[in-house]
Amino acid sequence: MKGYNRGLIVALLKLLITSMITLSMAGAIANDATNPPEKAKAKNVEIVKDKNGVEYVCKRIRPTGSRIKRKVCLTQRKWDDMASQNKKELRRLQDQGSMQKR
Repeated sequence: MKGYNRGLIVALLKLLITSMITLSMAGAIANDATNPPEKAKAKNVEIVKDKNGVEYVCKRIRPTGSRIKRKVCLTQRKWDDMASQNKKELRRLQDQGSMQKR
């Protein structure tokens, strides 16, 4: 650092780091403002009734390995059962993995 004022270099580095943090936070805030999760969920969920009056919750789901979403309609109870079953299976797999010898 010959010939340079050390205090000036430190001040410029602090300014650079502060600017980078501020810009990254501004980007995150702007992303949250333009893409609220409630709108995304509402766009992919639809409530329909069949001729017997049974309500179905239809969701647009993208299968693994595909770019095309497909519509899946189930009762709310079935969706809840699937979510519960998935949580149980995930917990079982995590417990099984933590019990293996390393």
